[in-house]
Amino acid sequence: MRKTLLRKVIVSYFIILSISFFILMTVTYKIVENHLITEKKELLKKEATILANQYISAYNSGSMNSFDISYLITILDQSLDTRIWFANRHGELVLDSRNEIAPYRNINLHSLNDEIIYKHSSSTGDFYGFFNGEFISVGIPIMTKSAYQGSIFLHYDILTIKEKSSIIYTLGLITLIITMIISVSFIIYFGNKIVKPINDMNDAALKYANGDFDTTLTVNTNDEIGQLATSLNTMAFELSKMEELRRSFIANISHDFRSPLTSIKGYVGAILDGTISAQHQDKYLNIVYDETERLNKLTSDILFLTKMETSGLNLNYRTFDIHSVIRKVTALFEQKCLNKNIKVTLMLDKEELLVFADIDKIQQVLHNLFDNAVKFSYENSYITIETTQLREKVYVSINDTGEGIPCENLKYIWDRFYKSDPSRGKDKNGTGLGLSIVREIIKAHNENIRVFSTKGKGTEFVFTLLKSS
Repeated sequence: MRKTLLRKVIVSYFIILSISFFILMTVTYKIVENHLITEKKELLKKEATILANQYISAYNSGSMNSFDISYLITILDQSLDTRIWFANRHGELVLDSRNEIAPYRNINLHSLNDEIIYKHSSSTGDFYGFFNGEFISVGIPIMTKSAYQGSIFLHYDILTIKEKSSIIYTLGLITLIITMIISVSFIIYFGNKIVKPINDMNDAALKYANGDFDTTLTVNTNDEIGQLATSLNTMAFELSKMEELRRSFIANISHDFRSPLTSIKGYVGAILDGTISAQHQDKYLNIVYDETERLNKLTSDILFLTKMETSGLNLNYRTFDIHSVIRKVTALFEQKCLNKNIKVTLMLDKEELLVFADIDKIQQVLHNLFDNAVKFSYENSYITIETTQLREKVYVSINDTGEGIPCENLKYIWDRFYKSDPSRGKDKNGTGLGLSIVREIIKAHNENIRVFSTKGKGTEFVFTLLKSS
């Protein structure tokens, strides 16, 4: 599997290169062959003209005998590798540079085609069936004082040209083989530089699938592979973080369910076996009731967050007075504030301030934030709730003067089951889900929420809402 991609690249390269070579060499071969044939025809015409004008004319005038001309055309045949014929004025073949005229002695060229006797001609083929192959044939009439004296024919075997053209094919094939060897070497070298990181990423992905997120990819490139490796490393980090949150979630939810269940079981058992007397049962039944309420709230909060993640939060938008909701929420905590002697100050922008949102969800946000403010405020301290307007937004601030949150812990406060007190002793009635719910509600409204806190001085939460026009 590891070499499949590289093998595909090499095979594809071979196929493309071979097809390209075949097409290129075939076209080149034909072009070169046609060029050589044309060039050879022109050369044969030139030689035939010279031979006719200078030597054959001399023979006809008596200055050169048949032996001399026979010797001459034999030498010229060997020099040009061209068969030479001479036909007299009657169209009869009388000389052959290769002394093979006997089979054609009784053939009269006039009976074939007058054009090959009286005119300059050139053709490619078997020359009217005289040869058992393909030849370039050039004919030149011999004229003396405008009188026809005969014709000279030069025949060149095209097979010789094809053999020369095939050399190009052979050289091309050798070049192809050398090119393939060099190219494949480069492909293997550079291919491994690509395939190896991909294989490493594949191995890492398999490890991630099995829950091992500790593998880190190292790719020192800025190309797409380097970007992919960086993305996988980021994904592994996020998956590791999610896995840690999942384990923490299970541990926290187990703890938060176990504690009230243990209390309920212990008190109910004590009542049933008579350990708790009848006159004290009401007290402990109230404790059991409070614990069941705590379990109910925890379950509701978990179901709420789960529903938001799976199907989203359905918001019922309407226009309402945010000041009225603030007053209603603070009234619910009046007794708790009195118990800790906490003074609540409302710094509201005006008597009525209309916003456009889901009133029930925003009331839940205010309830959770104010509950935290009361819970973590010192005795004899104060809480301030303030509203301001800026353009199309309304800013709601809840500021306490309690113990505050350490700076390094601020980024964790939105996590489920997170509690700022590691011992969990100061907030035994909390679920650790309140701020997670707050953030999800505000996000569902496409609004923002921020937190500012100083250890030992207090915490301020500020969120925005859309002002109603």
